Formats: sequence, C-alpha cells, structure tokens
Amino acid sequence: PLRANKTAEGVRQALLLQGNLSAKETVGAYWGSAAEQYPFLHIWSLGVEEQFYLLLPASLLVLAWLCPGRLPVFAKTGMAAAAALSLAYCALASFFWPLSAFYHLHARAWELLLGGMLAWGGINRPAGAAGLRSGALLGASLVLAAFLWNPSNLVIASLVPVTGALLLIRSFQAETLVSRALASPPLVYVGRISYSLYLWHWPVVVIAGMEASASFLPAAGGWRALAVLLLVAFAGWASYTFVERPLRAHRFGAYAGLCLAALAFWSAGVAADAFGPAPLRSKEQIHSGIFPDRPGGFPLIEVRGPLYSSNPQDDERPRLCPRVVPRGQSSRAPAGRPACAAPGACWREAAGVLGGLPCHDARPGAG
Repeated sequence: PLRANKTAEGVRQALLLQGNLSAKETVGAYWGSAAEQYPFLHIWSLGVEEQFYLLLPASLLVLAWLCPGRLPVFAKTGMAAAAALSLAYCALASFFWPLSAFYHLHARAWELLLGGMLAWGGINRPAGAAGLRSGALLGASLVLAAFLWNPSNLVIASLVPVTGALLLIRSFQAETLVSRALASPPLVYVGRISYSLYLWHWPVVVIAGMEASASFLPAAGGWRALAVLLLVAFAGWASYTFVERPLRAHRFGAYAGLCLAALAFWSAGVAADAFGPAPLRSKEQIHSGIFPDRPGGFPLIEVRGPLYSSNPQDDERPRLCPRVVPRGQSSRAPAGRPACAAPGACWREAAGVLGGLPCHDARPGAG
C-alpha cells in the first residue's frame, strides 16, 4: 500500500515538472535501498532540466527588457556568475547537505549553464587541429574515468564527466579518432533513441524486481537480465518511433495523444491515492510514534517473548523467536522457550505473523 501511494505521488509530481523534489522526499539517498523500489526515480534529472529550461528563458527575457541592446554582454556575464555560484554551492552541499546537492536545481544549474555558455560563446570559434585532438582524447578519458571513479556521496565529483563532455563537444569541429568512433551508425542510433531509452529503462527494471519479490539488481544475470534488456530496447524504440518522432514533426495527433496520456496518468495517480489501499501508518503517526489498532485495515498482532538478537553486545547466547498470537488473546510460552522476565517487558507489536522462525531484533543497534 505504501509503495502504491508513493508511485501515485511520483506520477503527479513528474507531470508537474517536480520529479527531483518528489524523489528527494520519497526515496532520499539516490543510492539507497529504497531507490530500487521507486519506478520514477530517474525522473529526478528531467525535473532539474525542465525547471532550468523554464527559468533560463524567463531570465533572458527579463534581461532583454531591462537592458535592451546589451543582452549578449549581460547574459554571458550573468550565466558565468550563476554557474560559479551554483558550483560553489554544489561543492559545499556535497559535504553538508548531500540530498540538496544531488536533487536541487541550484546545485545542478552549473552543469547546464556551462553547456549553454559553450554553445553561445565558444563552440564555433576556430581552434587548432592538434588542440582539438588533444581535447577529444582528454574528454573521452574523463568520461570513461567517471564510470570507474564514482563516489556516490560526493556530487561535486560530477565535475569530471561534465568537463569531459564539454571537451568532447568542443572537439567535434575537427575529425578525430574519438569523433569517428562516436559517429559510427550503431552509436548514432543509440544516441538518437537515448532519451526514450532513459524514460523506460528504470520502470522496467523496478517492475522486474517487484515481480521477482526481490531486488533485481543483485540477481541480474542470465536470461532474466537479457529479457529486461530486450524489453527496455523495444520500449525505447517504440517510444521514439510512435511518440518522439511525430512530436518533432509537429503532428496535431501526436500532441493530442500526449495530452490525453498525461491526463490519464494524472487521473490514475489521483485515483490510486484517493481510492487505493491505505498505508499501514501515516507520516504523522510515524513521526509521533503512534501505532493504530488496525494499521492499513489489518488486525494487529502481538509478539510475546524475547526476540532473537545477533548483536553480541546484547547477549552472548542467541535467543529463539517468540510466539505470535492475535492481539487480545493470551498465550503461554511454549516449552523450551524462555519466558518474559517481567510482564510486558519483551512484548513486540508487528503487522505480520513471524511463525516461530528465527528473526532479528528490530531495536536500534541490534543485528
């Protein structure tokens, strides 16, 4: 139930161009275990881009109105200053506010601003062939290094692939070994449908993991991984062929279909949130430590007896799992199992039946 509500919220936020804020609130750390169960996690980057694409043109229009005739000078200066401030905040937030550094536009704007500055002021300037070849090799090396060195908790490390991408784009004015490799037909086609592939890849991976009732990522292998890869490739091709290309051709039917699809997704998200199963506990109850009598409509059970703990600091001897009974019923500890030291001292509440299997203590610090 909680996963359904999170997914519904993700649908609504994605349509409102706030996928990054939704992912930060719902998942938290991008590399955490919760990320493997959220099908709209990858929309965070699109949310940052879409917010940037709305804010930058509006800022340029304001500058054009305030400084008519001097827009290029003030715009370039303003973009450089904004990029420097954003980069400085990203470096600081990477150590003190890592979630903000990862998800927020003001911590990522420098990446997009550098690309805009390159396109506006430097991409068409002539450069020597030797310098372009060196820049292409260095840029490719930095991009490849980002795959090998990727500190998950240090967002400022994205300066490495961003610099590599800038050098690669700048070097494409001359024919180099790198440009010839990237211009090969297979890579060109993958790049052409890469946006559609990106949109579909993570939902398919998450749904495959849900179907297996386990995380797909650690178990990826064999025919299962191949099937997921082929499904992502097919979905990306279909999305590019029947959605992206008609939209680029400015076909009215494509725009109408896109609007209807967005409305359908929005309605599905609202309906799932309003009429779907309720979570076991609301956010307010979780924060206040309240546990209702019937969480999510399920009867509450009580776990009586000491829990097994694998933490050697708690007890040197492992203990068996307690007996689970419906709430309100009495029970005596079965033979061979330790009884509670004091009435109520070892009671635990849970929303499922443990069935007498070994379990771990849920207390902080326990194994």
